[in-house]
Amino acid sequence: MNYSPLDQFRLTQRVIRDFPVPGAANIRVQDLIYGLVHNRYRYVFTAEYTIGVLSAKRRVQRAGALSEPRDATLPPLDSAEEPIALAPAGLPLLDQYRMLRLDAARVLLNNPAAVAVQSQKGIHAPFD
Repeated sequence: MNYSPLDQFRLTQRVIRDFPVPGAANIRVQDLIYGLVHNRYRYVFTAEYTIGVLSAKRRVQRAGALSEPRDATLPPLDSAEEPIALAPAGLPLLDQYRMLRLDAARVLLNNPAAVAVQSQKGIHAPFD
């Protein structure tokens, strides 16, 4: 996995289009962690956005993730899958990132082919 403090892949536009928080405004992607995991590009990032109206507006930071096939002609793993995963709100940002890691591990455990590839390569965690 690699790190960039900036949105070097211009994910912000994709995130804005499919952002799962109704009414979120001024969305910005930063602190991008990215890499290739089992023929899928995986992006983990901090999404910063504004919620509320008029005087009740406030900025929120949430850890988020999305992935896409390395080969753009391949279908998504699960068409019912939410394209952007956000960690639960209300947790410190570091704990939100930990939650996303646990969710990624669960996805791998439910995919026997991915686990077999990991075992062959000696990989034990989805972000290592």
